[in-house]
Amino acid sequence: LTVESEAGRGSTFHLELPVAIGIGSEGVPEGARERHVVGISGSGPPPVILIVDDMASNLELLQTILERVGFTVRSCMDGASAVQSVFESPPDLMFLDIAMPGMNGYETILKIRENEACQRLPIVVATATVFEEEKEKVLRAGANAFVRKPYAIPSILEAIRENLFVTYRYSDETEFDGEDLESEDGVSFVVPESILKELRSAAVRCHGERIAELISDLDNEYARLGQTLQTYADQFQYDEILRLLDSVESSAE
Repeated sequence: LTVESEAGRGSTFHLELPVAIGIGSEGVPEGARERHVVGISGSGPPPVILIVDDMASNLELLQTILERVGFTVRSCMDGASAVQSVFESPPDLMFLDIAMPGMNGYETILKIRENEACQRLPIVVATATVFEEEKEKVLRAGANAFVRKPYAIPSILEAIRENLFVTYRYSDETEFDGEDLESEDGVSFVVPESILKELRSAAVRCHGERIAELISDLDNEYARLGQTLQTYADQFQYDEILRLLDSVESSAE
């Protein structure tokens, strides 16, 4: 909890709570939840996206998602570094957290917009607020769009698509129903509880590399389960991984 006070004007309190990154569906455009982005169409150089967030876990998540889709990603952990990065080598789009210590998101946008060469730079702002006046304030400051926290991957990709005018490639694979998950002999899988626990933890943290490591440790009898989990991880469908794991029986070791 921090507070900023100014004589004659009052005080502003900031409360920051450590929470896990959620993968939700609120704010996702109609139809975006039905198809899953697997890449960028076209043969030109990949667009460059600058991510600005003071939390390393958020940077890691967004960088992993965007690089797997095909973007080139740069990152900064504060507004001042972001301004310098933009002025030295303008990206194609900036993804900016609004609530940062030091130079916050609003100040960062205003500083960037002072530079004529950056007037057209698309800026997508991330904010945890649900108030309409906050959205209007962000747009008045010079942002082009905003997405809400906790991050919803389809919303992030849709905001980028709308502002960069890129065309995505989508997976046409049929959704896998966890209720039909059975081993080759027709018996439902029974997976050790310790493995399920680690897989759930990795999915909650959107840690695709850790999920891949755990899948590689599974016995051959879980090949179909591992293949399905990897498909979901490759498409950033961590919510589907959690749903699938909930349908798998656990066993004591």
